[in-house]
Amino acid sequence: MSYTPAFAPDARSQWRALDIPFQEAALDEVERLCTSPPEAPEHVSDVVIEHGDVRHFLFIHVTLDPARHVMTVVGVGYCTRARVP
Repeated sequence: MSYTPAFAPDARSQWRALDIPFQEAALDEVERLCTSPPEAPEHVSDVVIEHGDVRHFLFIHVTLDPARHVMTVVGVGYCTRARVP
């Protein structure tokens, strides 16, 4: 069953701080999670984007409200690491 996405205020600020391509990747992941929600009431999803010699990691922390069918993004994290050859 599909969920409706929502953003907690802190998560919205964290999302807005990302560069546009990573904002889009985060929204794509939220959309994917809403279409195919995890079974647990709380979930952290990670997205890896490789660009050149750098790996970008996005972390999307969500909570689910099954009664209302709402998935709330409560945190968005980002970090990078050099790719190992």
